[in-house]
Amino acid sequence: AGVLGPGDEAAVDSEDAGSLPTFDLVVVVPSHGRAHVEDRQTIRSSWAQYMDESAANCTPCRNRTVKIIFVVGQEGDKEQMAAEAEASDDLGILPDFRQDRSKGSAEMTQRSIRYALEHFKFKLLLK
Repeated sequence: AGVLGPGDEAAVDSEDAGSLPTFDLVVVVPSHGRAHVEDRQTIRSSWAQYMDESAANCTPCRNRTVKIIFVVGQEGDKEQMAAEAEASDDLGILPDFRQDRSKGSAEMTQRSIRYALEHFKFKLLLK
């Protein structure tokens, strides 16, 4: 797996790539499943609300498609995370990863970006 440059496509089978949701911008927010529940809700109720194309005060939002995705590992309560994912449609759960809050976030960042590449087509990615 190399670094993707401008114009490069994610390493996804061509059949699968056509079925992926497409956005102009995907905002990836690496998050801790258990410790950041309140932080995710704060983001949803503050700046993330303006990413919705129906936001009254955001003319550019109507012209672009934006997806915010919080990516978490297996460190939270599975039922609570599944309910949050269902209710918000913005939670990506990594099935094979559990992060330690006391360690660095480099691996989580890498896995979060990989999650975005595998689940969405997009022009720009923001972390």
